[in-house]
Amino acid sequence: RSGDRGLPAGSGTSGWSDQTSREAGVDVQAALTQSLVMNATFNPDFSQIEADALQIDVNRRFPLTFPEKRPFFLEGADHFVSLMDLVQTRRMADPRYGAKVTGRAGAWNTGTLLVRDAGGATLEGSGYTNGDDARLSRPGWYGLGRAQLPFGQGANVGVLAGGHTQDEETGSASVRERSTYNAFGGFDSQLRLSEHWTTEGQVVASTARMASAAVGQRPAPSNDWMGVWRVRYRDRARELHLGSRHVGEKFRDELGTQNYVGVTYRRVGGSWDLFPKTGPLQRTAPNFDVLVVHDRTGRLELAEMDISNDFEFRR
Repeated sequence: RSGDRGLPAGSGTSGWSDQTSREAGVDVQAALTQSLVMNATFNPDFSQIEADALQIDVNRRFPLTFPEKRPFFLEGADHFVSLMDLVQTRRMADPRYGAKVTGRAGAWNTGTLLVRDAGGATLEGSGYTNGDDARLSRPGWYGLGRAQLPFGQGANVGVLAGGHTQDEETGSASVRERSTYNAFGGFDSQLRLSEHWTTEGQVVASTARMASAAVGQRPAPSNDWMGVWRVRYRDRARELHLGSRHVGEKFRDELGTQNYVGVTYRRVGGSWDLFPKTGPLQRTAPNFDVLVVHDRTGRLELAEMDISNDFEFRR
């Protein structure tokens, strides 16, 4: 980049001076094998990426989230998907350099990611906190690893792990922030029990040492877990689903989004397609969905029921 800057009168120098600065960046994509691809970047330039659509944040309890549009993170992003929302690459606000390998290694679908980030993102919505997540993140490292083994008809087992570290803040010893870390890891599975029954589940544990609310103190690490389980029945006319999700009080994930902690969700729902043989009605489908949420003490936080019916008429 280059540009001119005017100087104020009486500065003792000429009226104008030229300043020129240049920055170089490199993006590399290479096939390691027939089914494994490596992407690497140094000082990436995202200036040509489409701007985020405007979102209104008035009277919102939780931070806004935006979809990923940067090519480095979009390439092979499906390799890091799991049953729960554990990965949100927009947390990596200002990557300096990084590398990613995605593809298939033998029978496994795999993905690994390592990024050095200059910081500048908010950590709000990461789950449990003992400080102020609204403060901008410091320079640090992000890492992800994912492996999934498909088998049978639509079944698979997998593991997912990730982590984020922040460097120690520079400055006087009396006010600087210590380094922090957050890591999570767990396994997931999707199974077909029979022609009509399927089930899926995921369990993840996390550990974190966050910036202390009292600057200069080293807080104790916090550890907890989160899990989800669902079962579904489906045939040509009927569908039934049951599910439960628990989020520990001190669960934290700085690579994803977790607005609620210390809660348990339970859900049941279903539908039934009916096809009258006579009359103008071709199909009717009653639907129901019930959601109940309790806090860590068992106190009811939310109870919600939705009942509806779909109609289709003959032409």
